[in-house]
Amino acid sequence: MGGVCGHNHNHHNQFAKSPGGLHRTGCSFINPEPMKFNIIFENLRLQYPTKSCHLSIKLAGEILLETPNHIDLDGKHAWKKIVETQIKANIVELHEKKLEFYLFEEKNVIATLEIPVFDIISGPIHFDYSIGKGRLSFDMQMAQILQIDINPIEIDCSYVESIKDKAYVFNLRLVTRKMYFTSPNSESFYNPAYLRGFNSSLNNFLQEMMFRTTWNSSSELPIFGFELPSNELYNSALQVCIWSINKANEFQSPGICSIKSLKEKYEKEVFIDQNLFAETFIALHKLIQEDDEEDFQMYQQFKTTVTKSLWCKGNKVGTIQCKFNVKLPRFLKQKLVGIRTENGCTLGVNICSSKSVAQIAEITTIFQKLYESMFKMQSLSHNDPNRAILQHQALTISQQLLVEVQKADKDTNSKLFYYKNQEDLFKAQEYFIKIAEQITKYIDKLDDNLREVCYEILLVLIDRGEFRLHSLGYFEECKQLSKKQLELKNSVNLHYSEFMLQTLNWVLLKVPLKTQQQNERKFMMRFLVLAFIRIYNFKDQLLKCINKPNDPQLVEWRGNEFQLEEQDVFINEQVAMIFDWQTYFYNYLSQNQQYQLNQTMQDEQWKSTFQKRSLIYQYFIMDFCTYIQYILQKNNIQWQHVPGYKQLLKSFLCELKLKESYTTSFFDCVMAISRNTNIINIIVMILFNKTNLYQSDQVIQVFDLLSLIINQCPQTLTVFDYPFFLNGIRIVLTQSEHAIAIATVLELIYTNFLKFPIEFRKAVIDLLFEPICFELFLHWSKTVRTVFMSFLLYRICHQYRNNKISVMDEELFEQQYLIASKPRKNFSFYENRKEEKQLIADYIYLKYTRFMMNIEQVKIQLKQFPVHRDLTGLESLKEKLAQKNQYHQESQNIIIQEQRQDDKEEIPSEKQIIFERRNEYRNPTKKRTIILSDNKYKYLKVALNEFSDLTKQYTVDGDINL
Repeated sequence: MGGVCGHNHNHHNQFAKSPGGLHRTGCSFINPEPMKFNIIFENLRLQYPTKSCHLSIKLAGEILLETPNHIDLDGKHAWKKIVETQIKANIVELHEKKLEFYLFEEKNVIATLEIPVFDIISGPIHFDYSIGKGRLSFDMQMAQILQIDINPIEIDCSYVESIKDKAYVFNLRLVTRKMYFTSPNSESFYNPAYLRGFNSSLNNFLQEMMFRTTWNSSSELPIFGFELPSNELYNSALQVCIWSINKANEFQSPGICSIKSLKEKYEKEVFIDQNLFAETFIALHKLIQEDDEEDFQMYQQFKTTVTKSLWCKGNKVGTIQCKFNVKLPRFLKQKLVGIRTENGCTLGVNICSSKSVAQIAEITTIFQKLYESMFKMQSLSHNDPNRAILQHQALTISQQLLVEVQKADKDTNSKLFYYKNQEDLFKAQEYFIKIAEQITKYIDKLDDNLREVCYEILLVLIDRGEFRLHSLGYFEECKQLSKKQLELKNSVNLHYSEFMLQTLNWVLLKVPLKTQQQNERKFMMRFLVLAFIRIYNFKDQLLKCINKPNDPQLVEWRGNEFQLEEQDVFINEQVAMIFDWQTYFYNYLSQNQQYQLNQTMQDEQWKSTFQKRSLIYQYFIMDFCTYIQYILQKNNIQWQHVPGYKQLLKSFLCELKLKESYTTSFFDCVMAISRNTNIINIIVMILFNKTNLYQSDQVIQVFDLLSLIINQCPQTLTVFDYPFFLNGIRIVLTQSEHAIAIATVLELIYTNFLKFPIEFRKAVIDLLFEPICFELFLHWSKTVRTVFMSFLLYRICHQYRNNKISVMDEELFEQQYLIASKPRKNFSFYENRKEEKQLIADYIYLKYTRFMMNIEQVKIQLKQFPVHRDLTGLESLKEKLAQKNQYHQESQNIIIQEQRQDDKEEIPSEKQIIFERRNEYRNPTKKRTIILSDNKYKYLKVALNEFSDLTKQYTVDGDINL
């Protein structure tokens, strides 16, 4: 494709507007001004009864293509060369200029064909003409290059947090499938709070403006002009970028904001420090409401208001309301569907399947109806009432087609019909490929609702069982095929490989865009995953993009069962028959096809998008893990044997280690990759090692994420460093001063307590029922108190309530536990563990019972102190002072004695701490004296009342359940 005409953003050049600016004269159907067209010529095929032939093709008198000479091909000739060029002509010249074909046999012209260029641009993309005694077919796209001007009328941004920098500017950026263009900057919006100083008192208006930036007609707004081929209108996005300027003495607009640091040279060099503050993407076709009514105006103008969310690094930071005035010339455009022949435009597609498989026949019939509706609709203007009827009809038919392609004849893990013989399978594969090809050709030009349904149809088609390796590959049973069947299979496989390559090229061009709707994004991700597995070269290129040479070392990975740098090896035939497409599929294709594999995927835009490891990368990881689990249908998947998984995992763990904050999509990505439960321990180690205890936001995010990961595990984690995990919990509960962080850790314990192994539960209980139990029970934060009390009632009392505890002495428990933990002869593993588990359960309930006894003792002692009376403010302060002095004089504190008081201990060394941590399951820490100071005393009555209310609620719930 010729691409966008103008300055490429890759070289950081400003798009230069035409000298005429907005007053440039455009093209219309009655205006003789020259128009420019991008042209793509491809898929040239010829059926002619001759042993030797070649073609010479001219466009407007100039050579377009000279084909090589073909000899002895049974009259069927095909040339795969793709020609891209441009042509310039007015409306009169389009009728006069021709596309000329000269068919040669050796050096003699045996047939000719002339097609007016106007017939090409006003017809469909596909052409099928008679030439001499044969027929000639080809595809030719002609996209008129349009001068489009976007004039912002008003940009109003509202933010979640107040703006802090001195000035803000916005600019517009056009993101096409191949390149970028950037507009000049707007005038600066100055932060009123910054100008007056952050400490000054602000009136209501200024306080409101601290959360807004506004540009309107009172300031000079940038006019964004660019040239764009008409076929890119549906595959381009308008990016609105808000930039913040940090330099204190900056008072001028920084000019073009396409990079973070710019240089402007006047008398001296000036540096402007600016950062991307927020951005949003708007689909370009959303700004243009097409109007096919013919009139005598040369330009179409549209005034559009769009409201979108503002984003920064994956986080929503506000909303934006944009008003644009869009101006573009009226233009010629090719039809959506159909084939042009010497007799005019015809319907073109006729996929009539055999009746041997009723489901396939039904699918092709419904698709034919959908295609007919599209063919009729394209000749009507957007304001025609019949078009709305046809649009509704096409939507209904597409939904019927979706239902049919989702059906399956038998209960399998994939959508797959039952076929009586191999020929029926080959024909069905061919029909599905043709339907998918036709949908991909016109889907981007459909209205949004119909487009979403068609993308869902495509998603189901590419994922059907007919296109799995066990259906397409060359295995032992292929030796029993006849020559005719083998030729049919080869033809279908070649067609499928071409479809995959063409569709991959089309999908990769969409990767830099960020305006995809839900089903479009789902289709893109699933197709990229399938291409990653089924196209060997694409897998190599993608892995090369996402694995960076400056990635940090993963020291946390040491000691695991496999290395991330190991090459992919298929350990058994079962895995190979799912993933080894190179051996069982591509090795049987022709060398020409292999060459085409090496020549595709050369565009750099999708590579740079994946290199950032941003949103598209996270979506890909999520869908990859989902697809592998879906296709293998096992609870215990050997992930390391899935091709490419180790390299993907390495890149993701490096990104996890580098990332400073986590978005919702990144949370989902971690959840998806944690389906491999063997790597959860590595994720915990990376998160704990990089998290600062005093950065509470990080602590909360990390433990929220870990709670979700553990909760989604189907069973108890076996490959997991529980002592390391407990140490992280201990540090937050004992050293953090942030209430929400403590409550988050307690919520993790509460949510996942029953999924922990029984010994780890005992270790958690030893931690919670030591001195910090009263710290949590009497915490100043009601949130912490509520979570801890809920844990006591619903996770300890409810789960382990036992009125007949066999062990009431902890020393005796230690002796019995050591005996029970030793394996006994003539007993199974589960029988040995049964007594051990029961002892731990009794121990947990014993700790809870003793804590409750202490609570009752506190209630008794509480009655000995004067009851709080409602006093005036001064009297209350006097009474508090008197009580404080009395407490200090008499040293009266509420002291709750445990079984025994510790002797004075020296501070243990680091080795002793590590030894005690490793043996904490077997040897609970010693009991200490608990002293409730005055600071805790003031929360005592409140906490007791809350616990009493929660206990009553628990009792009522229990009675209802009974």
